[in-house]
Amino acid sequence: MKKKVLYEINSIEELEKIVFKAIEKSLAKPNSKKLELEEELLTTEELCLFLKVSRVSIWNFTRSGVIPFIRIGNQKRFRKSEVINSLLKNKELKSINYGK
Repeated sequence: MKKKVLYEINSIEELEKIVFKAIEKSLAKPNSKKLELEEELLTTEELCLFLKVSRVSIWNFTRSGVIPFIRIGNQKRFRKSEVINSLLKNKELKSINYGK
């Protein structure tokens, strides 16, 4: 059951304080969406360095669906945790058909 709280507001400053306190309280709660938005996005080059593979390998992995990515304009970005989880699910990378 939700609590109903009534405020008597005498000024804009009081309203600002109440709103800011509510926002701070809301942001202090753990929130998976907030964490997801804050997660580091890697460029293709950064992912190459992280995985110690070539750009061609990254291209093959994304083309075959092994590594998930998001597009920002015409560039690909990779969430580090999604890449790790995806690779753990696909341990047998040799068995992947790259469209040949």
